[in-house]
Amino acid sequence: MYKILLLLMISMLSHGMLNHGQSSEIKTNPILTEFVRQHEFFKKDPKATYEQKSLFTAIVTTTDPTKKNISNDSTLILSKDSGAVYIIQNKKPMIFLKNPLGSWLAQENSPVPLKISGGYTMFGIMNVDDVLGIDYYNLYDIIETNAKSVSLQTKENNVTYPYVTITKEAQNKFFGIFMDRNKVPIKSGVFELGTINNIYTLKKATFKDLIMDTNRQSSFEVFSIKKSKIPAQTLFPERVKLIFNVIK
Repeated sequence: MYKILLLLMISMLSHGMLNHGQSSEIKTNPILTEFVRQHEFFKKDPKATYEQKSLFTAIVTTTDPTKKNISNDSTLILSKDSGAVYIIQNKKPMIFLKNPLGSWLAQENSPVPLKISGGYTMFGIMNVDDVLGIDYYNLYDIIETNAKSVSLQTKENNVTYPYVTITKEAQNKFFGIFMDRNKVPIKSGVFELGTINNIYTLKKATFKDLIMDTNRQSSFEVFSIKKSKIPAQTLFPERVKLIFNVIK
């Protein structure tokens, strides 16, 4: 009996040490560390918020002359843990919000923001998580890595992409494959990082649909970034309405 209990305790301790090791490993993995540098400006001032002026484009890849690219200007408000996208769709201003409590869609004249999934499509084939970011360090463990790429598996149930592989293609350029629970690729992304207004950040991301329509692509390009006057405390459902008045 004592031997069985001892073996169980050793097994539990070993499992705990393994998980701890995975958590430490993911924060020091060179590929992932370079990839998440796009948010490193928060290291200097964790309480700050930043404002990005950006352009979303639904890209047409067919030769049909009647079909054209569709673009929308947007403003992103980013804090260390939260973010919001202000965009006008069909002449209606709306805000997509994401913070540690979840994701929401707020419309200018609606009384209450609607809670949505991080996988909610907000423009073209891009969803909230694609634009406002994924917490790789806390949501994933490394399952395979080499000198050029790192493969991740989620630790949570409700995530947009249960499996992700990030590959470094060139200096400041990364390629991502995003998969479902059966490891079927559902989307790919190309990420270009660099310096804008003396701030190192994501400059452009282009996503391609790998399931429904392989001709569907969307891009998200950042043109400027600066510190914002909108406080991080505004990035919650009960206060997000204030952003409509500030950005107008």
